[in-house]
Amino acid sequence: MSLDRAFNIEHYEVDNEMPIYLIPFSPDGGGNHYCFDSTRCDGESCKVVFWQHNLSYSKEKLPETVNNSFTEWAKEVLVDWTLEDYDHNGNRNV
Repeated sequence: MSLDRAFNIEHYEVDNEMPIYLIPFSPDGGGNHYCFDSTRCDGESCKVVFWQHNLSYSKEKLPETVNNSFTEWAKEVLVDWTLEDYDHNGNRNV
């Protein structure tokens, strides 16, 4: 799904709509998303939060910040998590 389609669905077509300032970029397959928090950008990157579709959030209870930037998120999720299951040659770890 394209990012603009995911944005529209998560903000306008679901029961528990995301606040407009969250920009979903990676679904987890269970209705939750990693999102950029556009209210928490430093000019170069935004904090990455984890939006759980079945939770109610408020100003006091915000989605969990999981990484300080997309680069940090990508290293953790795309590289580190993969290396838990596979070595650098693509062989499955036993």
